[in-house]
Amino acid sequence: MEPGFSGQFLHTLPHVELTPPFSELYERDFGGATLCIALLLGTAVITPRTAIVVPATLSFSVFAIPHFYNHLHRLTGSTTFEAIALTSLNLLVAALGITIILVTSLRDQRDRRRNVTIPDAETS
Repeated sequence: MEPGFSGQFLHTLPHVELTPPFSELYERDFGGATLCIALLLGTAVITPRTAIVVPATLSFSVFAIPHFYNHLHRLTGSTTFEAIALTSLNLLVAALGITIILVTSLRDQRDRRRNVTIPDAETS
């Protein structure tokens, strides 16, 4: 145990509230990261190749799954309707990325069985 460290330290850490106070730095960082994910997802929509779709949806899922978990455990102060809405919508969003990855993988397996070749970006 480090000097000055006590069990009370963990109880004094700030926690995320349902409606936390505004932090400009946090909002700008989060906004920039979200725009990066949006760019990847947009590229995957325009060029729906596995090499682009899977990393894009994985990056989305890396955000969406912990986001769902965080909301699931921070419902204090919310009404029943808010809790159900937040949980349901965040679960839907978290499942979306995983579903797209599974559908893309199944499509590629089907195409490989049919011996369908997908042209590379350079040849199309």
